[in-house]
Amino acid sequence: MNEQLTETLIQTERFIKKFKIVIIVLVLAVVGYFAFTKITTYQQNAKLEQSNEIYLSLILNQDEQKEKELLNLNPNLYSIYLFYTKKDKQGAILAAKDEVLKNIYKADEKDSRYLKDLSYLKQGYELLKQNDIKQANEVLNNITADSMFFAIAKNLKHYQGK
Repeated sequence: MNEQLTETLIQTERFIKKFKIVIIVLVLAVVGYFAFTKITTYQQNAKLEQSNEIYLSLILNQDEQKEKELLNLNPNLYSIYLFYTKKDKQGAILAAKDEVLKNIYKADEKDSRYLKDLSYLKQGYELLKQNDIKQANEVLNNITADSMFFAIAKNLKHYQGK
């Protein structure tokens, strides 16, 4: 028993000496990855919080300097600000970086399949909240399989809004 333990310790020592640099590099890489991830997440959250504060202050009182700051920090939030507070549809389309936002802004409620599907989704959800499952399923069935809202509608039908 004692000989096996000694032999195992000697083999482990040889392995560590042989791969010492590789082991150190791997440990440093793992620590570096977690540190980088933590720092990046912190920066993103701080940026998001700052842009939300600017947005809220802009809603209360408009300031051109803060608008520019919001545009630099979060272009999508700035486009929402333009669209809903200043009713500047073209400015919102130009400022938006997200394609979904651009589609919403470009959509004409009468002709847009995108907004119709979104409307069906809202109606279906409201019916599910009222526990009218049969009617909700009929409304949600209007959303076609190639719609970006199809997966959400399918989940609502399956889980019945719960």
